[in-house]
Amino acid sequence: MKKWTAIFMAAVLLLCSGCNFKVQKDSFSIPQEMVKGIEFQREYFNEEGTAYFRRKLVSNQTDIEEICTMIRTLSVERASRNEPHPITDFPLIIILRGDKDHHLILTEDMAFYDQIPYVYKDKKIFETFKTLYDNLDYEEEDTEPERF
Repeated sequence: MKKWTAIFMAAVLLLCSGCNFKVQKDSFSIPQEMVKGIEFQREYFNEEGTAYFRRKLVSNQTDIEEICTMIRTLSVERASRNEPHPITDFPLIIILRGDKDHHLILTEDMAFYDQIPYVYKDKKIFETFKTLYDNLDYEEEDTEPERF
C-alpha cells in the first residue's frame, strides 16, 4: 500500500469530523466549508539527485465534498473492525487550503498525534484512492524543495 494513502485518509477524515489538528504543538480545527482546496505535494529526485516537489491541487468544491463523503464511509467500515494503526513513515506533505491564512500542513510526524484516527492497510482503499488521485482534475507544477 502506498504510504501517502493512509495519511491522506486521516487528513480528510479529520477535516470532515471537525476534530482538532495538532500542528507544531498548536491545536486548531478547520471546518469543512472553509476548505477551498487540497494540495498533494510529493518529493522526487532527478537524475543528478536533486530533490524537487510535484504538486497536485484539488480546488473543485464538489470533488472535495465527494472525497470527504467517501472517507467517512470507508473509515466507519474499517473502524467497526478495530484494525491496527498503520506505519507512520509517510513521504507526502498535504496542504489543506482554506480561507486567508487557514491552511493546514500535514507532514510525516502528524501520524504520531492523538487526533489522527486509525487508518488501514486495505487493498480496496488503496485502489480507490490511487484511482482518485490519478484521475483528479488538478494543476501540476515542479518546484525546488521547500522547507516548512
